[in-house]
Amino acid sequence: MKHLFDYIRDGVTQSERYLPALHPSYVKIDDRSPADLLMQLVEFSKQIRYYNLKNEPDGHWQEFLQGDLRVVLQYIARLDFGAYQTVQQDIRQGLEKAGNEEQLREGLTALFDLLYTIAILLGHQLQLARTADTAAAFWNYIDQVMDSVELDVYHLLSYETQALALFQPGTTLHTVDPSGQFARSAQRAAQYPHPGTFLGYESLNEIYNRLRATFYQVTSAANRQLKLLEPEHQHHPHIGLLLAFLELYKQLQQQINGLTARHLEYYYTTVLGIPFKNAEPDVVHVLIVPMPNAPNQVLPENTLFPAELVKGKPHVLFRLLFKIPVSQTRLVALRTVFVGHHKQIRARDDAQQDMVETQLYMKKQTIPTAAAYLPDAPPVQSWPMLGEEQAELGDNNRTMDIMSMGFILASPVLCLEEGARTVTIHLYGTPASFEKLNSYISNLSVLMNRKEDVLKWELLSSAFQIYYTGPEGWLLIKEYTARFTTDGIQISYTIGMTAPPAVAYNPKLHGEKYQIVHPMVKIELNNSSFHHPYSYLQYMKLDRVTIHAKVKGFRSVQLQNNVGPLSAANPFQLFGPAPTVGSYLQITNANIFNRYTKQFTLQLEWLDLPAVEGGFDNWYADYNAGITNDAFQVSLSNMRDGVFLPAKEKRQQFHLFKLGQDKKLSEKTDIRHIDFLRINFNNSPRKSSYYEDGVVRLELTGPPDAFGHRLYTQLFPEVVTHNANKWAKKRRIPNPPYIPIVKSITVEYDLEHTEVFKPELVEDVNRHTALLHIYPFGYRLAYPQANESEFTLLPEVEHAANLYIGLEKVKQQEILSFLFQLEEKYYSDTTGTLQSYQWSYLHNDKWLPLEQQHILADSTQSFIRSGIVVLKMPMLDAGGHTRLEPGIQWLRLSCAEAPATRPMVKGIFLNAGIVRREQADTAISTSLPPLSIKSLQKEVRGIQQVYQLFPSFGGRPAETKEEYYVRVSERLRHKNRPVLGVDIIQMVLEAFPDILIAKYISNHEDTGPDLQLIVVPRLQKGMEMPEPRTDLATLYSIRDYVKSLMPPYMEVAVHNPVYERVKVICDVRFYDNDSNYYLNRMQDDIHHFLTPWLYDKDADLSIGSRIYLTDLISFIRKLPYVTYMTAFSLVHFFTETDPKTGEKTYCALDTALEDVEFIMPSTPGAVLIPANHHLINVISESIYREPSPIGINGMITGEEMIVGKKLLPNYGHTADNNDMEGEMIRLSIHSK
Repeated sequence: MKHLFDYIRDGVTQSERYLPALHPSYVKIDDRSPADLLMQLVEFSKQIRYYNLKNEPDGHWQEFLQGDLRVVLQYIARLDFGAYQTVQQDIRQGLEKAGNEEQLREGLTALFDLLYTIAILLGHQLQLARTADTAAAFWNYIDQVMDSVELDVYHLLSYETQALALFQPGTTLHTVDPSGQFARSAQRAAQYPHPGTFLGYESLNEIYNRLRATFYQVTSAANRQLKLLEPEHQHHPHIGLLLAFLELYKQLQQQINGLTARHLEYYYTTVLGIPFKNAEPDVVHVLIVPMPNAPNQVLPENTLFPAELVKGKPHVLFRLLFKIPVSQTRLVALRTVFVGHHKQIRARDDAQQDMVETQLYMKKQTIPTAAAYLPDAPPVQSWPMLGEEQAELGDNNRTMDIMSMGFILASPVLCLEEGARTVTIHLYGTPASFEKLNSYISNLSVLMNRKEDVLKWELLSSAFQIYYTGPEGWLLIKEYTARFTTDGIQISYTIGMTAPPAVAYNPKLHGEKYQIVHPMVKIELNNSSFHHPYSYLQYMKLDRVTIHAKVKGFRSVQLQNNVGPLSAANPFQLFGPAPTVGSYLQITNANIFNRYTKQFTLQLEWLDLPAVEGGFDNWYADYNAGITNDAFQVSLSNMRDGVFLPAKEKRQQFHLFKLGQDKKLSEKTDIRHIDFLRINFNNSPRKSSYYEDGVVRLELTGPPDAFGHRLYTQLFPEVVTHNANKWAKKRRIPNPPYIPIVKSITVEYDLEHTEVFKPELVEDVNRHTALLHIYPFGYRLAYPQANESEFTLLPEVEHAANLYIGLEKVKQQEILSFLFQLEEKYYSDTTGTLQSYQWSYLHNDKWLPLEQQHILADSTQSFIRSGIVVLKMPMLDAGGHTRLEPGIQWLRLSCAEAPATRPMVKGIFLNAGIVRREQADTAISTSLPPLSIKSLQKEVRGIQQVYQLFPSFGGRPAETKEEYYVRVSERLRHKNRPVLGVDIIQMVLEAFPDILIAKYISNHEDTGPDLQLIVVPRLQKGMEMPEPRTDLATLYSIRDYVKSLMPPYMEVAVHNPVYERVKVICDVRFYDNDSNYYLNRMQDDIHHFLTPWLYDKDADLSIGSRIYLTDLISFIRKLPYVTYMTAFSLVHFFTETDPKTGEKTYCALDTALEDVEFIMPSTPGAVLIPANHHLINVISESIYREPSPIGINGMITGEEMIVGKKLLPNYGHTADNNDMEGEMIRLSIHSK
């Protein structure tokens, strides 16, 4: 009994459940065939005497039967050589042990008798066949065989004569006399006694081999001739009656042999009361398309849908299982967002953390129409329903796009029209968040072996792409600097003198519809950075933001003096043509002089200054009025509420002129170091009408005579009159008074504003800085924003995997029925718990969860299978959001972490329902092709179209008798209480008929699941799948089923097998010169040999089975087109997983380096399959060559990673199971 279930070592297939002993016909009361009965009669006829006409015994009745050719051939065909072979083996062993002459004689006598007996049997049967063949159709063949047998008998008689000479006279070596049957051979032996030298057993064994070959040849020929005999072959009357009787006897046999089946069926069905399983009807999803503008309605339960399977035949009816709410709601948008976490560097110890790069991906999915799913249309490509990781996918294989994200700062401080503009933005983080950011970078510096300060500079140097609002759109800042400070991040950039102005945001120019009028700076994360900035900046929460702008060379100001308006574009008289104390110049620009102004400098460039040493000290020396360089002063004031403040006596004074290094008047005057305790601005910058606010006034306060224009009119005549006196000492004519002319005026100013990000300050009307988050499909006002407790620097994606569903024409509290048609996905195991999914809806840019009472139904089983989700919409409208397209009601299906199941969706549809085939129609079929259902059984007003785009599922035909017997016999053994591994396998195969094979693996370790099952699905007709895998939904269903059979503390895992590839390497020579054809054919033949179950439905698959090198070598050498093969080796590719880190290592075992007898899978749950391409080299000469190890050029990139010699502990036939040696090549490709 201990070997009873050894066959489950490689798993149990469905066909292996059908053990012959389980079938009621296994034991028959009368299992004789007509041929058996005929042979029995032939043997029995020997015992019946034949009486002639004289009533005297004259032989027996066998001669009458053996006169018919069919009888004779039947008899010959059923001859068995096995008994003779057993006798021959016993004789050989006796001769080997013979210790004296007598034992040797006895052994030779027995051998001669055996050979004579075989020859006599052959001769007799051939003679009977010749006699019965009245048409002489086989005489030629019979005569040739008889000649061969007679020759063997002649040699036997001759060898016997020679052998007798070795013994004492009077010895005999046979008890069977062949002379009667083979008289010619005896006569010939007497005349020619020595045809060859007798070599003892060797000579007799040659004759034995020839007779055995003849025996098998004759029986095979008899079988062939029986098949060639025509059914209407003529028989003697008595033989014809006998054959007819034997055919009629079959009816009696069937009745008596059916006794076991009737008894078994009575016991199973009546005594045990176990009924046959009825067919399970299939179900299918249908989609309802309403008439345009038709009112919403509900299709009731049990509504009938006809399906036309065969044209012209009655329709099959399907009944609606649940009511369908038919709505005018339209599905208009599908969006996916995924947060990828790509591990780049593994931590060296527990004190560190893995280096994980975080990057966001997005995709706008198209919504195919129903016509796209028609059979003639190109197949609709599936896509990851909630997105998926893209880091390890090639550019051509990526299913999502890298998401552009960042933030926008809007502030009046950024209104910088001209000049050399330098902007510095200081982002202050909250202490806790900034500490987390610093911890991330510190850990990263250790892993990368970089100095932390250097790493910080490298991270920020390419972290951003910065834009500002220009007059024609967003303008890129080509250069910027960024650095970490003790409490935040500082970003600086410069806008050159010739660069366009930074203007206020304009939706027509800059896109979107931000409800903000201030200039903006957009800071996007650089997706090309060597380490994505989102990885570390995602932690930063803002405490405050400071924006500082420094402008040099600003000229666009409005000027006005006491005379009137001036133009700054041309030289102008600063205080008019005749300045006096109190003359002034007003400078106006609200974007320079406003509440954010922290400092400014007025630079006056003079025109036509007196070019004399000492300046005005010498120029006005003749005035004797104290008009000196230092005497010229101006006061500074600004206008507030129509009044210039401060009061005159409190105004700050500035010198108007100064001397240069050449002792002459400097051509430029800077009025700087403004005392902002005396002046301040309460106005705000303006988007337009810059000159209505923001006014400063320069007022001339000294000297008292100003520039001396009044004195000059008095002094000049006086000096002229004096000098007219001939005798008077001449006085110098005074220089004319200087009229101050300004060639140009420029302003250098600093604006700065600090916005404190506090929830309690959000409602403050004086908030002038706004923070907007850039989302992939929109934006969101992050500050000022009510009901926020924290303000993140970057937009938050609350969950890692997200699907956004956009709906139009949806009504409040409307019930919607969604069909999620998923693609079957295949994964290795189901040990993890299915993640939970969350439904939310967007309102005022916040995702609000749908309460459980709004999720009315969900048949997707956490989205591992296609199914219907029924939702009840909330009491909110579609407005009030900007992070996704406004005017649309958005639903979100999300998962907190990337789902291990990675569902792939082929389509999402509204107004979906599920219908089931009527039970009466299940006898016809249990599957329904697409587009079979096209309408309702009874027309319903408001329904335009019915679609059934996908095939039905879940059907199972009625149980056959064979399946019934297997099920009941297994149940009687395990009684639905599995104890052994075979019990679990049998119950799984019974519950899931689409599973081809299952293998039980127990776990004796402390970790991991207690019970593991490996399952492989049946290959459906027409399906090509080199690596058959069971879909994820079935794996979970099997796991749940097995868990229901096990104690609650047992952990169960159900896996697909691991497929490990085997590559054949050899040199071959073909019979023909068409090497290309035979190379392709040989590749196919190797695939058929290694995986016959892919090509033959009757071939069984084995999990964990071995490939013996000798079997494969023999197979290749026997191929009809191969004349020679050499340099044969196999390479086995597999992976090893580190149990601690989970890291996979790609390995290879090359038989050219290791002398092994077989290749076996690396794990019990693995299956060996052929590589996609084998290395077969065509040679022209049959020269032996040793196998060579595989090289890099013989590997397929992406599949075969490691070359070398590796001894595996689970290869039990290797010399040393614990040694590991070899050369490893590890390829790592990192994106920049």
